[in-house]
Amino acid sequence: MKILYVVTRGDVIGGASMHVLELAEDMQRRGCDVTILLGPGDIVAQLAQQRGLTTIVEPMLLRQISPWHDLRCLFRLSRLLRQIKPDLVHLHSAKAGILGRIVARFHQLPVVYSVHGWSFSMYQGAMARWFQRFERALLPLTDLLVLVCQRDIRIAVDILGASPTQVHLVHNGIADLPATGLRADSAICRLISVARFEQPKDQATLLNALAQLPAGHWHLKLVGSGPMLEPCRQLASALGLTQVEFLGERADVPELLAQSDVFVLSSKSESLPVSVIEAMRSGLPVVATNVGGMAELVEEGVNGYLVEPQSTASLSQRLAALINDSSIRRRMGTKARERYLQDFTLQQNGDQLFNLYLQLLEAA
Repeated sequence: MKILYVVTRGDVIGGASMHVLELAEDMQRRGCDVTILLGPGDIVAQLAQQRGLTTIVEPMLLRQISPWHDLRCLFRLSRLLRQIKPDLVHLHSAKAGILGRIVARFHQLPVVYSVHGWSFSMYQGAMARWFQRFERALLPLTDLLVLVCQRDIRIAVDILGASPTQVHLVHNGIADLPATGLRADSAICRLISVARFEQPKDQATLLNALAQLPAGHWHLKLVGSGPMLEPCRQLASALGLTQVEFLGERADVPELLAQSDVFVLSSKSESLPVSVIEAMRSGLPVVATNVGGMAELVEEGVNGYLVEPQSTASLSQRLAALINDSSIRRRMGTKARERYLQDFTLQQNGDQLFNLYLQLLEAA
């Protein structure tokens, strides 16, 4: 089976791009001939090459809407499909999903489109309606629509009008890692958050929540980069949060998680974040906003806590409960690890998608 994976962003280590890398590597182990097509950027391509994956970087595959670049990209994608001759195309993220479906249907290739959060959910008003119409118009070009959480399935069926037989729930899954031993005890509760510094991730609410806690009992590492990084640095300085460390983009996230005690994510918008699954794999309790499919990952009071988005007081309260009680942290961390093994491994994710591929090719 020859598979072409397409993902828009090659310039950031995000949930969609990391999912594609792990999925492509898994399919390659299963004997598939795999190629990854990325938008411009070196970071993801380098990680793919380290995994022994064939990668093509397409400079015209841009995240933002640009009619001239998008038209050129359509022709370039068409030429690539003639060269690669895949059996099926698996698209990830909104822009790849738009352009890829048009070109794949022109070449009469089976199309799988994985939605890592509906793009229009991040907008309001006319912009949201415009994106909704675009997604609705492209549904006839989509053989299989893969959603990562129940909320996104409801949107596909109720708002976009997708057929229930067209949509499939496949939770994100990631490969397990060798055990690193017991987490070292520390008098300081080590918090960590891994997310791009963009508006939907809302690290500002996290910083404001921490400003309500006594200093000296906790330390926060913020991993990621993006346009909101410098404003958040300035906010942390204005709030006097000297125990907040900005690490930027990092390739050693698993090691950083293994050295931490609590994972926190204060997003205003999510689907089923891979960062939370990585934290659960590492045995960390999770404090996160109750958005998207977060409730399918975090069971309130069992493996973490859920709070409403932009609720500074609630987030501060839940973090304080974990900072002040290491026994709760250990109990919830154990449950988080069990939850990961039960539902969110790469093996489970790969089995489901491989079977969908086979069904799709058989039907075609």
